[in-house]
Amino acid sequence: MLRLYKLYYGQTPKQYLIEKRLEAAKQSLGKGLSITDTCYEIGFESPSSFSTLFKARFGLSPKEYQKKATFTKSNHS
Repeated sequence: MLRLYKLYYGQTPKQYLIEKRLEAAKQSLGKGLSITDTCYEIGFESPSSFSTLFKARFGLSPKEYQKKATFTKSNHS
């Protein structure tokens, strides 16, 4: 079943779940939630693994992303 899922969706269920969690993290970080709170809220067990996956996916650490999101938001207000 795992092979069929990957064949159909192009990723494993775990990869899909991580992707969804990382997208949710962007929303939480953009709203000003702390990195640690975001990590646990979206279902990661370790802030360090969360930060590593976030940076690998988006090219910015969660802290860098949050600063950028806050800066962008404050310039558009």
